[in-house]
Formats: sequence, C-alpha cells, structure tokens
Amino acid sequence: MKQKNYHSCTVGQIVAGNFDTTKVFSRYHIDFCCHGNTPFAEACRNRGIDPEDIIAIKDGNVWMYLVKGRERAVLIDTGFGELSLETTVKALYDNHVIVCHTHTHHDHIGGDIFFSELYVAKEETDVIQNYLEMHHKSCHIHTLTDGQMIDLGNRKLEIIRLPGHTPGSLGFLDRKAKVLFSGDCISDRTIYMCLQGANLDSYRKSLIWIVAHQEWYDTILGCHGTPIQCIAQAETQIKCLELYKEGKIKCEDARTYTGENVKKIVYKEASFFVR
Repeated sequence: MKQKNYHSCTVGQIVAGNFDTTKVFSRYHIDFCCHGNTPFAEACRNRGIDPEDIIAIKDGNVWMYLVKGRERAVLIDTGFGELSLETTVKALYDNHVIVCHTHTHHDHIGGDIFFSELYVAKEETDVIQNYLEMHHKSCHIHTLTDGQMIDLGNRKLEIIRLPGHTPGSLGFLDRKAKVLFSGDCISDRTIYMCLQGANLDSYRKSLIWIVAHQEWYDTILGCHGTPIQCIAQAETQIKCLELYKEGKIKCEDARTYTGENVKKIVYKEASFFVR
C-alpha cells in the first residue's frame, strides 16, 4: 500500500510527468513555467491551497482517493484489502470516514472489512453483503442514486451514474474543485469489459456523458493506469467502441491476469478485453 506523494516534487517535475496537470495548475494560478522549480507543497501554500484535500492511495494496480472535508471524509473504493487500509486512512485523517464505491469488482472492495459505513449503487449491494458475510463482518450499507449529494461539511460530492463497466458503476463529481472521480470508466490501461454484468452500449453512453459535460470538471481521476486521465482518452475509447461495433477493428486473442481466455480490441491508446 503506498500513498502517492508529490511533496518531494517540483511543479515542473509534475508537469513533465503528466502534461494534463497544467490545466489544474492554471486554474489555481500556479506558475509551472517560470517558477517550475518551486516545490509542489510550497506552490500550493503560496496560493492558499491545501495540497492534501484529495490524497491518492495505491494498492497494487488500483488507485483509491481520500477526499477530505471539514466534518468527514470519503474514501473512494478500498482496493484489494491486502493490507490494513484502516491504519493508512487514520494516519491521514482523524475524523469520521465513509467508503463510497465506484463499483464492486474484487479489486475495489477488498478493504471494506475495515470500515463500518459503506455506500454503493443499489444494483451492487448484494456483492458487498456477500463479501462481508464471507469474512464474517457486518456494517451499515447505504445505497447511492444518481444526483444524490454527499456533504462533507465544506464540500459536496455529487453521484453520477456511469453504468457499463458494471450495472451500478458510479462517478463522483466535486463541482467546487472541478474534479471527476471516474472509477474504471476511463483508463490508459486495458479495461475489462469481459466480466459479468458489463454492457458495451451502456458503457459507451457513459463515456459520451463524460465528454458532453466536461465543462463541469477539469481533472479526471481514475482507478487504474495513470491516476490523472484526460478527456482525449475518453474520446479515443468512444471511437474504439464505435469501430468495434462497425466491425472495423479485429479482435486479438488475449488472456487476463487471472489466465482467462478473452478477446482484446485496440485503437490508439484505448484497449478493452471483451467476449
């Protein structure tokens, strides 16, 4: 389990690693050009910004996000659960923490056993319940619906339905910070659209929604691959799915990391495992 730490980096180093961060720095009037050698934390403090409002935590190949508020915090997903996520989170935030799920694949719910309050789409509550029972744990499970607001005291997260990867996949939108947490909807890694419950048509519509509402956010935080994703990646994924539907992309034989035989489609930087 490791926490993504930019405090030892300069603003220029962050931009060199991911040019999409320039949009965020520009919005907060952080000079990444002439003052690119300024340490990230110092640059944030100079603009009156807390760089730890949103903390990325990595478990294997999965990114989770701790979103801090004045009264409580939201932990978006809980990874594989191979380490004590509870200890990590307590070290980062000393008030009440609730867990909100983008979806319920095993690499996103593993740490649920360490928390007492879980939020998930109605379509996927059974998955959480079964997982907790398997580990002889119990907790309060709340359902999330499209448009619902989660109030953290000084910030709110809006629930956005993004079905397709799973029937109840969700995104979380912080309109004030202009950040969209997109779950597994957008990634520069191969996306698993071969698992039970996946629906390519619904998924494509969710991507179209994200592109159509890009004025609501300028940062996309995903759960796999590069944590900061870009709208161009969503557009490329849409094109890939359209070409596949038209029969203009050939499927390649492939295997998932679990050894399952599937098909793979690729277009530029977008790729999917499909049946």
